[in-house]
Amino acid sequence: MTEYTISPITFQGGADLNTLENFYERDFYNKAVHQIFLNYSINLPSPNPNYIDLWYNSPYYGKITPYGDIYIPRDEKITLAASEQKLVSFPFVYDAFNDFRSYVLRSINMGVSKLDSLFGDFKALKSYENPKVKYLYYASRVMDTYNAYLINSTNIATDINQYMEGFVNFLQKSSDLFRPFCFSDYFTSDKMPLSATGLSIELALLDHNEDFAKNRILQDESFYKYVQSAANFGFRVNKNAPWQLVADLESKPMRVYFNNHVIVSTESLFYGFKTELNFQEPYYEPAMIHEFITLGLLFHYGYNQYSKNRIYEVKDSYCIQSGYRFKSINELQIYKRKQKVVKMEEVSQSDFMSQFLADTNSLRILEKIKRFESKKQVKNHRKYDVFRRTLQKVPGGTIDNIVQGLFLISRFYNPTRVFRKTNLTTPRYFDTKGLTSDLTSDKVEYENTGIMNSDY
Repeated sequence: MTEYTISPITFQGGADLNTLENFYERDFYNKAVHQIFLNYSINLPSPNPNYIDLWYNSPYYGKITPYGDIYIPRDEKITLAASEQKLVSFPFVYDAFNDFRSYVLRSINMGVSKLDSLFGDFKALKSYENPKVKYLYYASRVMDTYNAYLINSTNIATDINQYMEGFVNFLQKSSDLFRPFCFSDYFTSDKMPLSATGLSIELALLDHNEDFAKNRILQDESFYKYVQSAANFGFRVNKNAPWQLVADLESKPMRVYFNNHVIVSTESLFYGFKTELNFQEPYYEPAMIHEFITLGLLFHYGYNQYSKNRIYEVKDSYCIQSGYRFKSINELQIYKRKQKVVKMEEVSQSDFMSQFLADTNSLRILEKIKRFESKKQVKNHRKYDVFRRTLQKVPGGTIDNIVQGLFLISRFYNPTRVFRKTNLTTPRYFDTKGLTSDLTSDKVEYENTGIMNSDY
């Protein structure tokens, strides 16, 4: 196996290089850093390096269930820090990090480690970012762009239904400019960082794409203690951003914190768990429900903004005279054009959402947007025809019926399907090649110090 050493200017990938140069720099970084972590894993019972590769191996970590469904954190399950730290996360991650930080600070204060050379007092500088807020900021700008396009074009929308249909056409004409647009696709894309999952904490505010800043951290003599200490409390280190800690949901130490919060398993985080004697609420919820509701709210927001300064629209209509028995299209003649001033329809948010959430036409619009965003899947026409016929049979009128349609759409247009597990009965949530999920020992000891996590 090739061994890699590091020097003060080893890694240089970033925005300043061209595409070809970055390709070689990223390839070198990927192989060299793997070797660095591998060397630091010698004190663990397993030879597996304690890192997570969010770029190449696990891009959907924390965003999908063990069965491949897209889920997002439930707001009420997020814990806010009552301290100077910017620590916002799930309670089990919150507790694990506080214990990890206490352990590190004690070793620093006792003079048995120099971990402060890495991240000072190890405060959490960045943690959970609400994906709903982040998406709304992005999607509202798309709606504003559509409104500007609509005002400057010959197209008109005198009611909200015309507005929605026009928006679908606008997305198709815009090509990849606003792709992805739907919440689920945006959430699983690289535009939504891991911090949106509630499973990560960052100890520095640095750009993940700039490799030069990573040299100081990777060269620090205390880096290996940092990596091993993180493993001891159920965290992996982000391979491409070594200042970011990521909760390893299948590690033994993290399962201790699961037990403290009566969490049965990784699977129960997403789906919950219920028996006659025990009930655990899920920490996540299906993204498809939020996606549908948000789409309706965005349509109402966009139409409301559009109609504010356009109380009236001019609607054109034409009279057409046909030839004898309609034998030739060339015989058709437009002999009169009429223009009519039409007042734009006003609709309250509550009235519109009540109709939108129970109307199968809303499913049709969502499906059209999804189809545009997922051209690759629609190439299988036979499979698509079966899906489309099934979707058309979904009755409207109630939200429960609409949820059935949403389930069909979310399964067919799931951008993470390639990562679905083949053996669903024993899901291994951590998606790595040839690595076991149990990467940590029960105790990791500093050399000749006697300080162990059992002291806390």
